[in-house]
Amino acid sequence: MRKRIFWSGVALSLLLSAILVILTEFAIISSAERQLSTSVSIKLERLATMLNNTDNDEEFLNNILSDLRIILVSEDGNKLFDNFEPLNRQEDYLKRPEIIEAFKKGGGVDIQKQNNYHLFSSAKKLKNNNILSVTERSYMINEIRSKVYIYLTLLFILILFLTSGTSRYLTDKLIEGANAVDIDNPVDTCKFEEFLPFARNLYAKQNELKDKISQMVRQKTDITSVFNSLGDGFIMLDKKMNIISINDSACTLLGTTVDKAEGKPFHAINRQKEIMQLLINLEHQDYTFTIVSFGKRSYRVAASIIDSDNKGIIFLFTDLTDKLANENLRKRFTANVSHELRTPLTTISGYTEMLVSGMVKKKDHLVFLKRINKEANRMLKLVDDILRLSRMDEGKIISDMEPIKLTDIVDNCIESLRPVASKKNISLETYGNDCEILGNPTLVGEIIFNLIDNAVKYNIVNGYVRVNICSEGNKCILTVEDSGIGIEESKQDQIFERFYRTDKSRSKDKGGTGLGLSIVKHAAEYHKAELSVKSKLGQGTTITVSFWRNPNDAPEQKKA
Repeated sequence: MRKRIFWSGVALSLLLSAILVILTEFAIISSAERQLSTSVSIKLERLATMLNNTDNDEEFLNNILSDLRIILVSEDGNKLFDNFEPLNRQEDYLKRPEIIEAFKKGGGVDIQKQNNYHLFSSAKKLKNNNILSVTERSYMINEIRSKVYIYLTLLFILILFLTSGTSRYLTDKLIEGANAVDIDNPVDTCKFEEFLPFARNLYAKQNELKDKISQMVRQKTDITSVFNSLGDGFIMLDKKMNIISINDSACTLLGTTVDKAEGKPFHAINRQKEIMQLLINLEHQDYTFTIVSFGKRSYRVAASIIDSDNKGIIFLFTDLTDKLANENLRKRFTANVSHELRTPLTTISGYTEMLVSGMVKKKDHLVFLKRINKEANRMLKLVDDILRLSRMDEGKIISDMEPIKLTDIVDNCIESLRPVASKKNISLETYGNDCEILGNPTLVGEIIFNLIDNAVKYNIVNGYVRVNICSEGNKCILTVEDSGIGIEESKQDQIFERFYRTDKSRSKDKGGTGLGLSIVKHAAEYHKAELSVKSKLGQGTTITVSFWRNPNDAPEQKKA
């Protein structure tokens, strides 16, 4: 405060000095210039009167001794006389302002300011049309100005000393009173009566500010909690494209943190062309969006203007990966179901038309009916598998878990499939020790039955299927190994997809629906079990299922 008062005094001193300088220039200096100019004009008049009464101007001027510069110029602009310049030096007198004015108006004056003196010139046209010019050099104005500036400087220094002392005195008093004020109780501790209104207002504003700060802190905490709880990424920009707010989801996507991002330009954390294009689009519209990939996931990035005046912008990042995957899966599933149902229905329709039209001999009726029955059973099996998968997708399966002995389920499945295996002389063998898990008996039976069934269907004549059970810590490992046709390495990741077949024509001959391994996958996921495949084309396949003894012990599986 002391500096503020001091510099206020300095500013006031400078203002007063500037006013005095201006007054000096416009009053004293201007008056002196007018007086000197008038004096030169009077001298010119006297000299012109003498010249108008003489016959020889040059001779008359040569006889005059004067400290004035006297110039006589002929009517055509030639120099006739100049007591300050030699005759052989031809100055262009027609460029002198006073002479130019004299030629036009009969008389003229001019004042020229040099470094430390002034030149006062006055010119007049004589009776013989020659121009007489008189110039006088004066140092008086500069001397007056120098003295005035000296006095002003001394006055300014005096004011500075007075200002310094006054500011120190006033500041000490103010500081003394301010230090005595208790910020928590300014009204009762204020010493200056003049400050009481301010103290009361300060106290009221202080309480109001505390309430607002507390409210803002609560609101910010609530808003931050809401934003961070959103699965969607959220970013808010101001009109300068600086980040006002960003939640944790958006930080994760863009590889930054809230502390590093807030207050920074948006382009500092994002360089994706698709997103930057949204900002360009917003110059012509209030809302726009695009689909952007972050790693293996797809996001719908929407941008909208929230304030048409300030041009604030909000970005919303919505994860569409699962939605797009489900949509594609639904489309493929619908197409595959239509295709798979059309084949047996076409066969049934064809055979039925042949029977109805009488194209089939009576002795062959039984053969055609068996074929119709086979296709009908195949269609029923397909529908049954589709319904089973649908129930798994919708979670409409028995959720009760109970202790299960894997060896009991394996033995039951082998006995069910032994007649089918015997037709190709395939041996069904079991190894290992019994292992108990907590699971759903129906779903575990689906896993084991479909794995053994596939191993039998795609095996060779005189082949084998070996089922092994062993314990590894808190896991039970089930392995189904066969000597069948095998699977190409490039196709092994696709065998658990719905309706996928490595060899479609051979699969249909075997009576497969293409859903068996998909059922295995869903049932395994329900038990949080892990699936792995090891196979070589023409050398058989081994599929391993790693069950947790208790599925609740399994770690949470992260989405890819």
